[in-house]
Amino acid sequence: MNCPTCGRKLVLKRLATYEAGHLLGMRSVTVRNIPALVCPKDKSALISGPAIELLHTMLLEKVLSDSHILCGEEVRFIRKALGLSQGVFADRLGVHRVTVARWETGETPLDGPTSLAVRALAAIPAVADAARNCKSETEQGIRRSFETAPTPAAPGSYTLTSPP
Repeated sequence: MNCPTCGRKLVLKRLATYEAGHLLGMRSVTVRNIPALVCPKDKSALISGPAIELLHTMLLEKVLSDSHILCGEEVRFIRKALGLSQGVFADRLGVHRVTVARWETGETPLDGPTSLAVRALAAIPAVADAARNCKSETEQGIRRSFETAPTPAAPGSYTLTSPP
């Protein structure tokens, strides 16, 4: 592949550090030891599609696992990572779409419980993916037990049958 600026052949190198925030939709994300195609003349770097997808996944895991109160740009990143519009995201959280827009612009800061709710909403697809990818018989049995509708033992309580 050639450099779009000067036309020279790009060389595959590992960058010690790379500011990837602009690729990920965040202000400041520094990545260490990332493979990139680099122009030998102007040193501009090009990150490939699979590497960007991996960075998105890694950043999402990092944002979700931290315990600080989310800022607006993190909420926007999570919403976009889930592939949801502001309206659908708001519906799933039980808030108005305008509230989500205000969080994302920083006009209205989130509180602790709301940050936790946003993180929980984002974790649902990860848990579902993990369940779909279960390999062992025990894991598959557990997955099947959660796929079948639970039987109510009493109003408001449920009993799940564990696999044999």
